[in-house]
Amino acid sequence: QQVLDDLINETLLLNLAGRMGIKVDKKQLDVMVTSIAKGNGMTLEQLREEVIKRENISFEEFRQRLRKQALIHEVQRQILGPDISIDERDIIEVQNNPPSLVGMEIQYQLNDIVFTAPENVSKVRLGTINKLALELAKKLNQGVNVRSAIAKMEKQLQPGENIVLGDDMGWRRIDELPELFAPAVAKLKKVGQTIGPIIAPNGLHLLQLREIKDGEKVKLSREQASDIAYSKKIMKKMEPFLRDLRSKAYIKIN
Repeated sequence: QQVLDDLINETLLLNLAGRMGIKVDKKQLDVMVTSIAKGNGMTLEQLREEVIKRENISFEEFRQRLRKQALIHEVQRQILGPDISIDERDIIEVQNNPPSLVGMEIQYQLNDIVFTAPENVSKVRLGTINKLALELAKKLNQGVNVRSAIAKMEKQLQPGENIVLGDDMGWRRIDELPELFAPAVAKLKKVGQTIGPIIAPNGLHLLQLREIKDGEKVKLSREQASDIAYSKKIMKKMEPFLRDLRSKAYIKIN
């Protein structure tokens, strides 16, 4: 339901961006991608390799996700931004109490266990695969070895179905994970704990915590604190704005 709600909200905001004439052209997108690469100390080719390896998506899909994020951000800025003001108290509050996703460098090592199926898989079979994923998650939470558990579970799969174990993700902060995974990973507290399945375009994901370590608090600059305070106020206004937008929209789900 959460995934469906997010997709509806994204579609409504992107449609609104189109009606407002907001665009992100190739040149702007290139600047954004270059900035991300530079901010991470990478070349464009290194960023491309990192995206394909860690996000399990093509680089073009990565660019289009950035484009959608930029369009939505601009809609938020133009519609909600003019009514938002940031004062000194807002900045000090954020600096003294930085959000957990930014202020604490908690890092995670994860197993990403993906159940994949053919594109033409039936809804009935997809439901069965979901049950298998839930069963595997239960076994892992009971302490069963991940490779052993997967080997036994694979016997219940049909041709074209697979279980892929991704165990080379390295140390990741929450903000370095795919957006779809971040809320789930934040709930993982104990080594061995498994959460999911999480529905993604490439399959059903189970995330198992291998290791976790706390880092040091990040000291936010005034500009960073101001940006975070602005984003918090934007998000506070976004919920009622989306409710109103959805109430006026005709939504058809195929």
